[in-house]
Amino acid sequence: MKHPWLSSLKPIISKAQNLFSSDPPAYNVNPMMQAAQTMRKAHSVSFDNKIKQSWEKYHQADHELRKQIDEMKEQDAMQYRKAIATTSIYPNIYGVYRSGFNRHENDRLAENATYALCEKSIQDYVSALEWTVKDRDRNKVDDAIDFLESPNKDDTLNDVVKMTCRDLTRYDAGVWVKTLNKRDELIDFKAYYGPEFWIGIDRQLQTVQMENGFQVQGFWSHGYRKKFWQHSRQGVYLEFDPDEISYFMMYPRTDSPYGTDFINHLRWYLETLLDSTKAAGMMFANGMNPGTVWRHPALTSFQELADRKAEIELELQGPDNFGGILHLIGDEEIQHLTPTMVDMQWLTG
Repeated sequence: MKHPWLSSLKPIISKAQNLFSSDPPAYNVNPMMQAAQTMRKAHSVSFDNKIKQSWEKYHQADHELRKQIDEMKEQDAMQYRKAIATTSIYPNIYGVYRSGFNRHENDRLAENATYALCEKSIQDYVSALEWTVKDRDRNKVDDAIDFLESPNKDDTLNDVVKMTCRDLTRYDAGVWVKTLNKRDELIDFKAYYGPEFWIGIDRQLQTVQMENGFQVQGFWSHGYRKKFWQHSRQGVYLEFDPDEISYFMMYPRTDSPYGTDFINHLRWYLETLLDSTKAAGMMFANGMNPGTVWRHPALTSFQELADRKAEIELELQGPDNFGGILHLIGDEEIQHLTPTMVDMQWLTG
């Protein structure tokens, strides 16, 4: 028995098949079965979309809820914090100034062969270390490993670590900038020049009641990070949330939110060493270096010394006397020198 309304379903079935199926349309099957399958596929796709949309809304709501809870915890903790950070006296508009830091001076001190070898050795060693990612059950997390092997489209994790090691050894300031989507999921991260990033600390308007009844107000800080500011060389200042920045330092301090660049503390020692090395090199080039130390405690007058020197030169000086034997008299002592750069450095110094 044929139903007259089945013929009107054929164009609708054909369009639905093109939308929800990769197979070419076929009319040699039962139209009732065809309609049922098409409607079931359409309902399945619609249901999947609803599930996806619901999950995204739930995830977004869950993220916002967690963010609100963290803000409430922070506000509650702020009521009980008392200690004042030393850096409260520093300007804090585009980040706190790093006192005593000069990156140009650090770069100049690092431009020598000895430091370059040490810096390269550290980068090669750290970047060659084996690593993995495991969950709490000690099982490898393949997705995380795949992501970290190429954290951005240009660099591998070894590249990022090498660049960070350079900034850590020179400035004690390494920075990874993270790219987050609207759900705060990590998309990629990349290493940037550490000294360009200034740390902004918390600022709170405090009121103090004086004994004479007057009230004094001022901005205090407890030393907690609130913002990061990139002072780019183009003169553009960019603001970052703490969640967007991974800031590395090896030697943190209580009087500063930044680390300690020990290369700057070695500046005067390195300056002396570099100057003495230059002077020693000039002495070697000119041939002005001692070959023998002659101790003669028994010779007390210049005339005795001159006579003894002439005697030694007569016996040993010249090509015919090369390799002869020096006869020592009394308490005389000879010490032969094969001077090195280190000997000449400290002799000159």
